[in-house]
Amino acid sequence: MKKYTFITLAFLFLSTSWLTAQSILEQAGGVITNFILSSDSIVLPIEKQVLIRRAVSEHYFDRNLDGGMGGFGYGYQSLHLEFISTRPLVLHKRLGEKKELYLFKFFDDNQQLIAQIEFQPEQIKLHKYPAASPKYVYSINLKDIPIILLDQTKEINMAKYELRMK
Repeated sequence: MKKYTFITLAFLFLSTSWLTAQSILEQAGGVITNFILSSDSIVLPIEKQVLIRRAVSEHYFDRNLDGGMGGFGYGYQSLHLEFISTRPLVLHKRLGEKKELYLFKFFDDNQQLIAQIEFQPEQIKLHKYPAASPKYVYSINLKDIPIILLDQTKEINMAKYELRMK
């Protein structure tokens, strides 16, 4: 009788620990989001999207006229919007001062534009995984975006711009 009680208790303990197991995302403090993500007003096919806090480091180096070199670096934490899509962001090529940027437009529940923000290329990381159906994994550093803006956002429309001289 004691054997059956022990086996039953062991089974219950193991089954409840499996039920309460957290995903890697949950263990890292990430939150699944449900933004409508679009590019040039075309809704992107999104497999998964999350908001997660990440560590970021930035470094700056410079060489002076007499050949010396100096620099500095620092680190911080910021929220990142990460998502997987089977389509890349729309790319616009235009003439102008040579520059690359991303333009994000934030819309509320009523489709009203609540913010338009430029992102620098350093704030957007793209990992492309070529396969039979390619996947584009984006990680967007939201360091300058107020969290209250994200809380009011229903849709984020994103596009990449490459400006180049004639």
